[in-house]
Amino acid sequence: MTGWAPAPPSASSTPLPGSPPHPAGGDFVIGLLRWATAPDAASLAERGLPVVLTTPGSPRLTLLARSAEEFVHRALAEEEAAGGGGGASSPYAAAVGPADSPYTPGDVPAGTAPGPSPALDAHLVRRVGVFPDVAERLIARHLGRGDTMSALITGEWYSRKGAFPGWGRPYEAAARVYASLGRDEEARDCARAALALPWWGLEHGFAAVAALAQHLHLQLTG
Repeated sequence: MTGWAPAPPSASSTPLPGSPPHPAGGDFVIGLLRWATAPDAASLAERGLPVVLTTPGSPRLTLLARSAEEFVHRALAEEEAAGGGGGASSPYAAAVGPADSPYTPGDVPAGTAPGPSPALDAHLVRRVGVFPDVAERLIARHLGRGDTMSALITGEWYSRKGAFPGWGRPYEAAARVYASLGRDEEARDCARAALALPWWGLEHGFAAVAALAQHLHLQLTG
């Protein structure tokens, strides 16, 4: 990551509990999350440590990728899209050969719009991995077109068992979709599922999710 520098876990200005050395840039810190108790040992063994982002003093972590491999693969794909796709040259791709990464220059179709575009998001989902921000954009686009059924199906796919073990954000996203559609019972159930997982992984924080979960009647576990 251009312009970023490694920061030791002991750096008081960038606390990230459970993380090995990580790059810091400006107001953000990116690191690998080392679980005290892995929620899914098989997934951890297969993918490795998830990549997370936080800001100094924040009680929350944002999941960027389920593994370092998916994080790097996405960065390379986005870099190629920024150059027009179709094998556009990239200074980063030159350092990562096919033997070292699942990424191959030319994976991104020519003409793919850079940035958070529908075409690039579709490529990431099909060829790279599942990312929370991408999945949530897919849901938002369906809702924006008035396609409620596709939004709900995408939400179920996003929150399916095993996709993001230990993270409540997919259930939080599903709860917000159900609430926006007036389906309060389903919103409540999804919000409660989100609150049964570590709260530091919630995108909008505990209070917002607890309100959806009708927290006065909530039996918290763990």
